[in-house]
Amino acid sequence: MVLQPGADPVTGLTVGASISQTALVPTDAQAIYFKAEALGFSVTLGGQNLSIIPLGTGTNYTLYGANIPGADAGQIEPLTITALAGPNTTDLFDSFLFSSTPVPEPGVVGLSALGALVLGWRTLGRRR
Repeated sequence: MVLQPGADPVTGLTVGASISQTALVPTDAQAIYFKAEALGFSVTLGGQNLSIIPLGTGTNYTLYGANIPGADAGQIEPLTITALAGPNTTDLFDSFLFSSTPVPEPGVVGLSALGALVLGWRTLGRRR
């Protein structure tokens, strides 16, 4: 699926683009996985924002995953993908899959490395 945020023809302000479909969430579902080539986006299930985690990259996509609230399992819920307002881009989404395997949480080593990277970036920014 392709979503393309753009400019409102009347105001000239940038606007996002969304698409929504009703989905039967399997009773054993713990997570949703999908591929995307996108800059800024959000995914909601049953009106709740999902915490999206990048899990890996392919040739022209990133594999994302998000744990879903247990209350949604076995329910019919709207699944909404939104390309956020910003520069004119073409955002691509594919292969949405509910899974009984939860998304692994970022590990201590990964979070520590991210913290060190942010701290180093801020320190270098102050020196300039």
